[in-house]
Amino acid sequence: MALIPLELAAERLGINEETIKDWAQRGLLSIYLRFSGASKGVLSLVVVQQLVDEDELVEVAESLGWLQLSAERWDEGE
Repeated sequence: MALIPLELAAERLGINEETIKDWAQRGLLSIYLRFSGASKGVLSLVVVQQLVDEDELVEVAESLGWLQLSAERWDEGE
């Protein structure tokens, strides 16, 4: 299971992030959260990154007819 950022997943499929979030809301796809942060004294910064499993993403996209990418475009991110 390779997790990729939501924004990269949307870019690879040529769709917007809201479409992927909609798929997750409909139970078709899981979105994972990665928390990272830093703190200085009493100030803390927490960054939350949304990730999707690229294999699961491809399956959902294919089943919905959204897979509109070439092998070259998919491989750009690797």
